[in-house]
Amino acid sequence: MEDRDKTREQLIEELAELRRQIGEFQAAEASHRRVESVLGLYETIVSVTKDRLAFVDRHYVYQAANLSYSETCNKSHDEVLGHTVAEVLGKEAFEDVVKGYLDKCFAGESVRYQSWFNSPSTGQTYMDVQYHPFIDADGTVTGVVVSSRDITDRKHAENLRIKQAAALAKSEELQRSRQRIIAAQESMRKQMAQQLHGTVQNKMILILHQLSGIQKEVTDAKTAGELDQLRQSIENLLEIDIRTLSHQLYPSILRRGLVPALQSLGDQLEMRLAIDMRLDEELVRKEQNEQRIIPEIVRLAVYRIVEESLNNVIKHSSATGAIVQLDYTPDRQLQVRIEDNGQGFDVTDTSSGLGMAIIQGYADITGGSYVIHSTPGTGTEITATLPLKDLNYRALGF
Repeated sequence: MEDRDKTREQLIEELAELRRQIGEFQAAEASHRRVESVLGLYETIVSVTKDRLAFVDRHYVYQAANLSYSETCNKSHDEVLGHTVAEVLGKEAFEDVVKGYLDKCFAGESVRYQSWFNSPSTGQTYMDVQYHPFIDADGTVTGVVVSSRDITDRKHAENLRIKQAAALAKSEELQRSRQRIIAAQESMRKQMAQQLHGTVQNKMILILHQLSGIQKEVTDAKTAGELDQLRQSIENLLEIDIRTLSHQLYPSILRRGLVPALQSLGDQLEMRLAIDMRLDEELVRKEQNEQRIIPEIVRLAVYRIVEESLNNVIKHSSATGAIVQLDYTPDRQLQVRIEDNGQGFDVTDTSSGLGMAIIQGYADITGGSYVIHSTPGTGTEITATLPLKDLNYRALGF
């Protein structure tokens, strides 16, 4: 009886142990299913990602690679797995680029580099490549995890930004060069004008006084007449030629303001061209109250632009009239427009570029801009916009 009871207790214990083992097996199976599910999810992620992922062992042989990696190499999955990097990427690419980086990674160093690759499927591609050492539990590097991404579009965009920045820098340097050239040119003109108006004119006046003294001592009528003609010629030279030349070199009337300077320019040219001068009434009032409201360099730039434009109209357009309109804008800019009724021209014709370059130069010196509209047979319109603020006049020599 006791043996039977003992056997019964053993059976109960064995049954409990079996239930415990079944429970552990069920838990392990559930855990295994979860792991399989997670691994399947990871496999799906790796297979669909655009990044090129692969695993290379210490013999430079691919042990794993996702679909993106195989497609980039223009090979099937089986043509990648079990093959060396040299066989898949080509011996030249392997020896010249890849091997050195892989060896660093086998030594335990993570590596990242960017380089151009000639992909059989996509042609020249710029890749961002990362190598990470795969380290076993004992600390041994058994392989390299390769992750690469196609950043060709980003590289092209970066190159474009660099080119645009270089072009902008070149354009800004060209503008600064124009500013320096025009500033130096105007400074020289101003000095020459002052020299003519001062030293040369004073010397000629002295010569006239000496000539007058000689005339008084001459008794011969013929000689006296010749001296008188000489004196008249010198006076004409002094009053007309030197004064005109001095004004052309540097219009001193600009010291009185832009408005009177433009009015004077219109008066000088009225015998050759009918000019309708339309000057902003507010600007006229402002300049009458404060002559320095328009900085000297801006006055000079507007004057030269109008002068060059009108001279071009007279020389080349066969126009009978022109409009010069000057406006003072709410954002503190001067806008000058010169419009003629002449024959117009093709603005793409490079032979007409010198006058336009001069206008461009004077617009540049103030940090302004200009546009020109013209077609053969329809006349020409030039509009220049010049700022009155944020200009470093001292740096330009004004």
